[in-house]
Amino acid sequence: MKNLFLPLLLILFLFTFCNAEAQYKYTTNYDYLVKRQQIGKTGSIAYTTWSGANLVGGIAFWAAGKGEGKYFGQMNVVWSAINLSIAIPGLIGSFKKIDNNVSTGRLIKMQYSSEQAYLINGGLDFLYLGTGAFLRGIAAKYPKQEARLNGYGDSFLINGGFLLLFDFIQYFRHRHQRKSADNIFFDRISMSDNGIGIKYTFN
Repeated sequence: MKNLFLPLLLILFLFTFCNAEAQYKYTTNYDYLVKRQQIGKTGSIAYTTWSGANLVGGIAFWAAGKGEGKYFGQMNVVWSAINLSIAIPGLIGSFKKIDNNVSTGRLIKMQYSSEQAYLINGGLDFLYLGTGAFLRGIAAKYPKQEARLNGYGDSFLINGGFLLLFDFIQYFRHRHQRKSADNIFFDRISMSDNGIGIKYTFN
């Protein structure tokens, strides 16, 4: 039954990829923010859907499961509660009205903050995967706790794997948008007797 989580994982990421941004010429900061919000919205929908499905599945495993399945369900419920506490506010925030007076300076700061956050989260995701592998690795040494350790380990591996994919896909989506908006992030490359310079505009 645990294998049912893998097709769901793939479906969610296909949804995210299908909403990836095509090349687009941004004429104003507002245009950029609209697309940026769309990235956040589709990501939040995928994250919330995964967390909700994981909660339902976790409860089912916990209630009906035995051995590893029971503990797998227990840990999934914990993961889902934490993920939903993050996903739901993010989803609600993605529907807020966009400020059409955001300066280029603030936009640049927002953009790089988002990218850095996803990279930091990606680093933490490797820690979750390592924890899952560690729990499964030591399970055989503790026969009385083997089922618990294996179940918890599987949960860490599956949830850590989802979060790793999610964070890096969102990072590359944001990065792709920034790379395609050089007319906003780099207003002009100017030349003078002293060389070539890049000029930013901070409104």
